[in-house]
Amino acid sequence: MSKGQEAYRFTTNGSAVTAVYEIENGRTKQERMERDETWSFDGKVVTKTEMDDGRLETTTYADVDGDGLFFKVGKSYGPAVTSSTSSSTADHDNDHDGDHNESTSHGTPSSSSNGSDGSGAVTPTPVTPSPVAPIVPTAEKGYKFDILNSAITAVYEVKSGRVKADRIDQNETYTLDGADVLKTERSFNDVEYSLYSDGDNNGIFQEVFDIEVNTGKNLRSLETYQFKIADGSTLNGNTAAEGTVITSMQELGRFGWKNDPIYANETLQVIEDGADNLILQAQFILSGKIKFSVYRDDDGDGLWTQIAEGEAIDAFITLDNEIDLVGIIDAGYLQAADGVVG
Repeated sequence: MSKGQEAYRFTTNGSAVTAVYEIENGRTKQERMERDETWSFDGKVVTKTEMDDGRLETTTYADVDGDGLFFKVGKSYGPAVTSSTSSSTADHDNDHDGDHNESTSHGTPSSSSNGSDGSGAVTPTPVTPSPVAPIVPTAEKGYKFDILNSAITAVYEVKSGRVKADRIDQNETYTLDGADVLKTERSFNDVEYSLYSDGDNNGIFQEVFDIEVNTGKNLRSLETYQFKIADGSTLNGNTAAEGTVITSMQELGRFGWKNDPIYANETLQVIEDGADNLILQAQFILSGKIKFSVYRDDDGDGLWTQIAEGEAIDAFITLDNEIDLVGIIDAGYLQAADGVVG
């Protein structure tokens, strides 16, 4: 957690936020959800809206690195409402006698027209906030490397201006990849590649690409999915083609197939690479990173195996801001999954 930056945890139920917790100095404290606040969750981002000094204030929170801690990543304001609206909002906030029927919603606020509720008060029209530039709390973290005769001899983690030596484990190797540094970490079930780049030549490298590739040595570690198209039929590796529109996906679990929601910031597309038809799932997050997963169905039975997952921020991203899966394949990052039978 960055110094001076508040972190949060949320309890959610579908799109509803049911509880808010603030984390400070390692302690978790539940925050009160005020009556004039509306909280919602779209699966990745938590949004809070409230009236503040006659304006609609919208605050967004995101879990940038997937560790369960959310940080504020944006705040915006709608235009100020009329003085009569402001006074009626204040009256509403001070009304604790239950004279008005108040509807509390944890979803995205719906629009309503200005008008009277019978008491003379004017109901403000919610305003859609303008996009705001995201704050990236992980920008303070980086790496330094000692290089001798084109070999990486030491690794250091840089965080909040402090430099700390990072041990190189036996299953890790660091190599130079042009001007970048490539870390390869091998385990029984997978191989993970992490690429570090010093884009501004200040001596501090940032992780710009990371991919974890399943080797198939442990069959229990393989995750199975199926994908359906518009007519309800199941897509298979033999009939899949670029341009195919995927409408839903399901994951196979202990109790059968479970629907895996496709969010608005996600895309699913078929990528053809030679004789292989792969499905690429990409998700755009507020930090600027693109998280992605790769699926393969070798035998054409409609059961797709996840062979890799990762994230990219500056490497292997096309000019159209899409994952360059062909480039990843050409770089050899998926070779470790050649033994996986999808």
